[in-house]
Amino acid sequence: MDHTAIEPLLADLKHLDAAVRDHATGELWRIWFQQKGAYGLALLVAQPNAFASGSCPGG
Repeated sequence: MDHTAIEPLLADLKHLDAAVRDHATGELWRIWFQQKGAYGLALLVAQPNAFASGSCPGG
């Protein structure tokens, strides 16, 4: 993982300009999806279903 690309984006999340924050958020999501791929997407889709069915602790 290239932390040199991530650190400025994390700093941008604190920026006063909403457009800068939105761009940083989008880029961080893009990086995350590239790293996690289909497995990460499947986890995101499964989590709401687990909570709704009560099969997840705290759900």
